[in-house]
Amino acid sequence: MTLHDYLITYPFNKHTTLSVHDTNLGIRLFLQHFTTILEPGHSLAKYHAYSLTTPSAVISPTMDVNMPASPGEGSDSFQPYTSAIILAALSLLFALVIIPPMLWHLSNRNIGATSLILWLLILNLQDFLNAIIWSHDDIARWFGGNVLCDIEVKITIAVAVGVPSSVACVLRALAKVMDTERVSLGLTKSQKRRGYAIDLLWCAGFPALQMLFHYIVQTRRYYIVGIAGCTPAVSSSWVADLLITAPPVVWTVVGCYYAGELTSKLSHSFMLTG
Repeated sequence: MTLHDYLITYPFNKHTTLSVHDTNLGIRLFLQHFTTILEPGHSLAKYHAYSLTTPSAVISPTMDVNMPASPGEGSDSFQPYTSAIILAALSLLFALVIIPPMLWHLSNRNIGATSLILWLLILNLQDFLNAIIWSHDDIARWFGGNVLCDIEVKITIAVAVGVPSSVACVLRALAKVMDTERVSLGLTKSQKRRGYAIDLLWCAGFPALQMLFHYIVQTRRYYIVGIAGCTPAVSSSWVADLLITAPPVVWTVVGCYYAGELTSKLSHSFMLTG
């Protein structure tokens, strides 16, 4: 039985923890649609399943006899990885840096730009928190993720749509500004309200809908991965491809359309002024 088969067939009312353990080569872990780059010199060699009712029970089909049975027994597994420290520091730094421009766009009611920065802010804060909590290999001391991971996995699913939809919203607004053929001196209140409603639907409504879609294709509550932390669990089916994989691609295409329209209008404007 493969790792994927084991995780998918394990009961839904449980969650899975994945730990980084020593090997000679570093690997790139692909888990569903999310990627975590592990520190060189380590790879994913152990995975454990914890029952929510009996968290001390460890189920590991690939248990290594050389692996310490208890925390600190012949191992430095409780020592945080350097990559976890770097990830936490950079995530917090980026989160702080992007707050001022987000507030500026919010004061100017630029919903698309505000939403884009907000999604990135939330994602960076999640990375900071997860890298701090799951920074080491001592699974016995790992936090089980109850409540926190239930919230984070839904946010992660929403971010996958929220970022491209917000980018599409920004490009749409820029394309409208550059539309000299339909330029107007000002918008009526009803036009402004309709524009705000569309922006909110794109930047918040569709991501919220994505959270609901996740319940349909969710195979278990969540995965816990070393350093990366809470990771959504999605079934391998055409329904998951339709509900989870396709929407970000669709919004990327929409963004590309408005980017092309904006480029065309900028070129036309340069030709007129040149």
